[in-house]
Amino acid sequence: MQKIFTQEDIISYLYGEASPELKNSIEVALDSDFNLLEEATMLNKLKGKLSKVRFRPSSVAIESILDYSRSGQVALA
Repeated sequence: MQKIFTQEDIISYLYGEASPELKNSIEVALDSDFNLLEEATMLNKLKGKLSKVRFRPSSVAIESILDYSRSGQVALA
């Protein structure tokens, strides 16, 4: 009987966070399960794209923070 892996299992494998048992199970299954290989390949591509995403606050958010900072209401610890 073939084990069913969740996307969470595959993602933890791709990020190197899977337990040794899970890692071994996935690697064995990847050799024989084309659908699992396809899913892992797709998630790995998404992982690569996600690492290229850069988040930046809007100009309005930055101005709001700067205005608050200039108002003198900031308590320094």
